[in-house]
Amino acid sequence: MLMVPRSQEHCKGISVNALGYVGSLFVKDRNGLETVRDHGPMNLLKAVSMKFNSVGH
Repeated sequence: MLMVPRSQEHCKGISVNALGYVGSLFVKDRNGLETVRDHGPMNLLKAVSMKFNSVGH
């Protein structure tokens, strides 16, 4: 099991839930699809993930 804490639920209007971390980002319309294409799926995932420094965590 992988736990990925999120700092927020949305990025650029796209909701990112657990399915996003296994490769399924669902959008409601063409604008959402364009947002994912423009910003990139990995950038959306990084934007909603908690930030940890590599020292001591």
